[in-house]
Amino acid sequence: RRILLQAPERAAQVYPDMPATLAVAALRNLLDNALRHSAPGAPVELQVQLEAHRVAFVVRDHGPGIDPQNLEHVTQRFWRNGHSEGCGLGLAIVQAIVQRCACALQFDSRADGLRVLLQMPLRVHQV
Repeated sequence: RRILLQAPERAAQVYPDMPATLAVAALRNLLDNALRHSAPGAPVELQVQLEAHRVAFVVRDHGPGIDPQNLEHVTQRFWRNGHSEGCGLGLAIVQAIVQRCACALQFDSRADGLRVLLQMPLRVHQV
């Protein structure tokens, strides 16, 4: 499986205003979820976008998507989408990190897969 990364050059020079271990855990769980639900051989896309005071990560898979009625449940502990493998904790962990670190999380399910937007606050550099 492949992860296609799109990021501006200057993305390497910005840091989320949160513990690095939590930022990595959130992204790792989103990517793991996307890889698990993508069609075999289909890439997972990770796009990094820099905003005024936030960094945004858009993770897109090419799986079956999630029924809109179930989107409200995806971050509940142990919830799994019918045919899903795993224990149902990955997105719950991401949600806990989001709540603890003043991040934002949005899901957009489409026929060609799920798109997840994770926004993290940027560290403010003091002069």
